[in-house]
Amino acid sequence: MITNELKLTRTMPEVNSIKNKMSIAYMHALNSTINYAFNVPQSDFDGLGFDIQVCNKTVGTSRKIASEANQINIQLKSVSINSHTMINITDDGIEYSLADDLIAIGTHYLVVIVLQSDDEIENWRTVNEDDLTINARAYYTLIDKIIKKGKVKIPNSNILNPESYIGLFAAANNKDAV
Repeated sequence: MITNELKLTRTMPEVNSIKNKMSIAYMHALNSTINYAFNVPQSDFDGLGFDIQVCNKTVGTSRKIASEANQINIQLKSVSINSHTMINITDDGIEYSLADDLIAIGTHYLVVIVLQSDDEIENWRTVNEDDLTINARAYYTLIDKIIKKGKVKIPNSNILNPESYIGLFAAANNKDAV
């Protein structure tokens, strides 16, 4: 009998790389039906403070317009639910341990993707002939000038879904809107 079951022993750097790829896949999936311009730089943007740029305006056929009022920057962080040093799940939301200060660049968000347990990597996604499911949840918070390293509290009201994703651009027009 031939099985396609994949069970590998992975090192922590490999697991972290997979987490980063899953967080980008999550954002691509969220963006796919909304169809905003979406830029994931090929180089590591952590030095600049963001991993993804999204533009919400289309001008003409497939031409995008970029201005501060129509663009947001996203700093992605991914964490597994069993990483008790990095995340604490509460009834009200999450507390994420931020390793470094984040300084706002334009309209800038911290998005924390919470994945299943590290020992359940195969459960982070489900693939069959009808479905591709990413088993994760994302929380967001606006970076207003700076977020200091340490515990960042993000309420359950800031769960990223298609409706809230569209709403992220309100802060680009009115910094107090989100």
